[in-house]
Amino acid sequence: MWDVRNEKILIDPVNSQQSQSSEAPQGSYKVGDIVFSDVSAKHVLNNHWNIAVNVKNTSAKNYSYISFTISFFDGNGKRVGTAQDTVHDLNANESKTATFSSIDDISSYKTMKFQINVIK
Repeated sequence: MWDVRNEKILIDPVNSQQSQSSEAPQGSYKVGDIVFSDVSAKHVLNNHWNIAVNVKNTSAKNYSYISFTISFFDGNGKRVGTAQDTVHDLNANESKTATFSSIDDISSYKTMKFQINVIK
């Protein structure tokens, strides 16, 4: 939801295209062993957005590198933006907050989808 006064988007997990697993807490999105939650985006200048997401490793494995993409879609299913980031050294059952940016204008988003690009 776009907050005009604060130029910030609070991501509503109910509207996400990502299927929610019964293994992931409500408002979280599980892709393989990784759970994404607490997504927020703040408009900082022009079309520059700062995005934050909590990334949790739910497996018994330690990962040295996880690359992922969040795609944002409008109400017609058209992609309005993407953001990519990496998390390093995410151990078993550990969480880290990833903070990154996008130059796409995602203020009209209605849904989002997570994708893991590389995990090792």
